[in-house]
Amino acid sequence: MHEVTILFLPITASIGFTRRAGNTRLVHPSLTHLLQQFPSILPTPKQLPVSTPGAAEQGLALVFGREESGLTEKELSLCTHSCSIPTGARQPSLNLSHAVCVILAQLYERRTECTSAASPAVVQQLPKQHQPASRKDVDALIHRWTELSRQAGLGGEDSVGGTGSHGRKRRTAGHIKAVLSRAQITTQEARALQGLCSALSETISTAEQAS
Repeated sequence: MHEVTILFLPITASIGFTRRAGNTRLVHPSLTHLLQQFPSILPTPKQLPVSTPGAAEQGLALVFGREESGLTEKELSLCTHSCSIPTGARQPSLNLSHAVCVILAQLYERRTECTSAASPAVVQQLPKQHQPASRKDVDALIHRWTELSRQAGLGGEDSVGGTGSHGRKRRTAGHIKAVLSRAQITTQEARALQGLCSALSETISTAEQAS
């Protein structure tokens, strides 16, 4: 009997696949386009060599919806990125198994192309403050900005109106969440924005006490 080792990696990014563009999210037209815009969510050996500490510890979640209805608006809002799979007008959607196969084939092709290439030169590790912020830090920052939005009287909901996943209007907190989720901010930028939140929160509190 062969032994099987299951390795659980910390998730640093997630891609929700959908064919509905909607009006409260940015949906990339293809996986190729998404990776061109945000290569750090699935770096190649040239972009992030194995010799770089932590390079082999990143996890990417691929999120697919139900066969009959796909992902809901709420489920897509939990993903850092949204992406569609290019199809023809006569067959605009794929069944679940075909969609998974298409994406896995693209990822396999990307991996084999990279591993068959010549070994890249070792890239000097970036200082910690310039490294991408962890998903935990980004989520904490989103929560902080949501609370600040609520404190400023703008509401803390991501979106309002509509029914179910349709016709909803994104609010300030939703825009902030979308930007921070896809911006790939650095550790230093995350700390700076946390500091800005603290300063704004204190200013609002002072104004409320004075009134």
